[in-house]
Amino acid sequence: VSSSLSFKEGIISLGDFKGLVLFGLYAHIFFFLLGLATLAYVTLGIKSQRTYTLIISIIFITIIFSAQKIIAFYFIASLLLFYVVIYYFLEYWYYGRRNQLAMLSFIFLFVGSIDFTFSAVNHIPYVIGHILYFIGYLFILINFIIMLGPLRWKEKNVKEKK
Repeated sequence: VSSSLSFKEGIISLGDFKGLVLFGLYAHIFFFLLGLATLAYVTLGIKSQRTYTLIISIIFITIIFSAQKIIAFYFIASLLLFYVVIYYFLEYWYYGRRNQLAMLSFIFLFVGSIDFTFSAVNHIPYVIGHILYFIGYLFILINFIIMLGPLRWKEKNVKEKK
């Protein structure tokens, strides 16, 4: 198999882009877990930089030394999302309808992440995991749009008063 591209063949082998695909995969793992760890850290209410670096270090050392990296990735993501779901559930329980969409979105992301953990062994739940992730991210988008509403209204009123 030649790694050079020819216009006569018209076919590009994905094997030629293996390094780029691996870079993208590891970048996704790194930034996704970094974001979830940061979100879990913030929701736990801890104000210690040493604790934050400890959480990040344990996560990435576990990923680096695991034999099944994708299973470890989704398991750690599920664990971090579990803490975020508990936080938003307690917020909903004590304060009512506040952050209801955020809680629902993280529940869908949590269940989808658990589903992805099992889809690494069995490929049937893979599509279900993507659907759950899509619903979770859709709820985050809806929550974001709802939060932007008062800002746009306030900005519009400020312009009208001038």
